Amino acid sequence: MKPVRLVMQAFGSYAGRTVIDFEKPNQNIFLITGDTGAGKTTVFDAIVFALYGEASSSTNRKDGAELQSQYAALDVEPYVELTFTETSGGRDLLYTVRRSPRHFRKAKRSGAADQAVPENIDLFMPDGSEYPQKEAAAKLVEITGLTKEQFSQVAMIAQGEFMELLRASSDRKREIFRKLFGTEIFDRIVRILSMQVSGKKTQILEAQSAMLAEVRHCSLPEQEDGAGADREAGDPSAEEKLSELIKLRHQLLSEKKMNAAALARFTELLEWLCGKLERLLNSWSRRAHGSWSLTLWKRKFVTRRRSAKRSKMPMKFCSVIRRCRSRTNP
Repeated sequence: MKPVRLVMQAFGSYAGRTVIDFEKPNQNIFLITGDTGAGKTTVFDAIVFALYGEASSSTNRKDGAELQSQYAALDVEPYVELTFTETSGGRDLLYTVRRSPRHFRKAKRSGAADQAVPENIDLFMPDGSEYPQKEAAAKLVEITGLTKEQFSQVAMIAQGEFMELLRASSDRKREIFRKLFGTEIFDRIVRILSMQVSGKKTQILEAQSAMLAEVRHCSLPEQEDGAGADREAGDPSAEEKLSELIKLRHQLLSEKKMNAAALARFTELLEWLCGKLERLLNSWSRRAHGSWSLTLWKRKFVTRRRSAKRSKMPMKFCSVIRRCRSRTNP
């Protein structure tokens, strides 16, 4: 936020209408100096009151009738009007806020008590439109991005109050500078990434639990039985693979943390074992099919022989026997 123009009337120590043009000096930092009682603090109070409805001091809070100048007549309306710019999207947007404190004005009828006038605020947006009065105060905090306390500590530092910022805790400083330099977006990114990481960790844990359950349900052949079948199949290295597979299963079930390399090796060996068992089953299936075919041929032979005896027709028994024998030795 950069002040452009400040107008004060019947406010604090300024009885008449006073205008401060911040665009005359070509600078971004302003130092307000002067003798004691010259009205330096009133300038601070006017800026903060225009934005937040309170004086600048955090120890001596003043608002309402306390801000009405005692040097001005009651028929002079006290108010503060601040024009300032706020950068958004690379452009300087111009805002004007006019706020009058709660004050008293002289009654129109003679002898009547002074009338109390409530606080009033008018906020004009960069396009010239007036923002709704009930929401203007909250909109100003949104525009500046700072609360009144934060603004008084970093954007406009009154006498001696800069030490409050220096002595503030690290968390407090972090909050102030985060809003001052607009780094909230990075905090949101960190929070979103943290949530995603947490979700992925949950998915990984669920996947690991499912994998361990599958490993626990795997029923492996006894090493001696598997080794005997491997020797018959002429595969001496299979005994070592089966032994390694059994050890890996024990390792995966005993360790608290999932070992990705061990799981990958276990899966590889398990695929090898499944392929080996599938080939054995196919071989046994072919042998069983041959035995079944032999039984059928025997039945046909007996049936045809009985039929031949009944009909006394010659048959080529030798041919049938040879065919039966060929089926028994595939």
